[in-house]
Amino acid sequence: MNIPQLIQRAVAYDRGDARRIQHFLKVYTYADLIGRLEQLPAETQEILTVAAVLHDIGIHAAEEKYGSPSGKYQELDFYGGTLTGIQEKLPYLKEQKLTYLHLM
Repeated sequence: MNIPQLIQRAVAYDRGDARRIQHFLKVYTYADLIGRLEQLPAETQEILTVAAVLHDIGIHAAEEKYGSPSGKYQELDFYGGTLTGIQEKLPYLKEQKLTYLHLM
């Protein structure tokens, strides 16, 4: 994964919203530093940094659909909000080599 290119796309996605851009850059910077200090394997480090950049990717959809950027609304849309919704998305998640799924 080309992290600089991903960051560039994330900046474009956030449409010049400095607060959101600064937030994901700060999360990325801390995650990258922690991963390096912990000497994570390269593949794990890459997963960590990509996740840090994209951790709020559902924020615009949540605002449009629910009028709120709250994480609970972002999670509803991505995971479907039910066990059936999660089950339907498992093939996609496996394709992405997801090894951990947080259920709230």
